[in-house]
Amino acid sequence: MQLARLVNVTAIVKNAEKVKTITSMLRSQPQNHPYCEILFSSPYLAEIVAATIIGIIKNIDNWPNKKTFKKALGVYSISLQPAGQYRTKQEEEGSRHGRRMLFQVCLGCITSRTLENDFKDYYKQVVCGKPKMKALVST
Repeated sequence: MQLARLVNVTAIVKNAEKVKTITSMLRSQPQNHPYCEILFSSPYLAEIVAATIIGIIKNIDNWPNKKTFKKALGVYSISLQPAGQYRTKQEEEGSRHGRRMLFQVCLGCITSRTLENDFKDYYKQVVCGKPKMKALVST
């Protein structure tokens, strides 16, 4: 019984070492990439998120237009207009990991503990609604 527990503990230690080496490799990769400066200029974007996005994009010149780029990243939506109703639908194409990473970055930007940024301003505007314009009355 104790031998089985010892084997499980050694397997857990080996897995933890593998996770540490993979994490250190992921943290070192974005520093050598040309898009690193642009990605790190965004608030709350860490090394692993940058490595994930770089892994999906690889080279920006490979994408002929922004539509295919957004599809590959997983943030492409389509507009539907059946029977006079206008609505948008999020497509399930593209990278699930890229969509998840971008969602986590945006969620980190709009929490109450963060400083003011563009994401937080836009979120407040959507939640509270835009201020109503007063009618101009000429007499």
